[in-house]
Amino acid sequence: MLIVQTGADGESGLLDAIVAAPPFSVFAISPSGNEATAVNLVHEDVAFDPASLTAFAAAIRRIARAGDANAASDECRWRD
Repeated sequence: MLIVQTGADGESGLLDAIVAAPPFSVFAISPSGNEATAVNLVHEDVAFDPASLTAFAAAIRRIARAGDANAASDECRWRD
């Protein structure tokens, strides 16, 4: 999980590139060029109570669990 925060001016080059429409994808080719893996990032608004001391961590856990549940069993990975 990558966690990023915008700056005080509300802008972040990396964050803007990831969350701006259209959805962001990564296609990574192995060093040998014989295998690859793809990652598609899904945009999802996450709301939590900023007054709660545990809400931020709970939101991260909730999203991480949802990602684990949606992981493909035939996920492509290459070996070093």
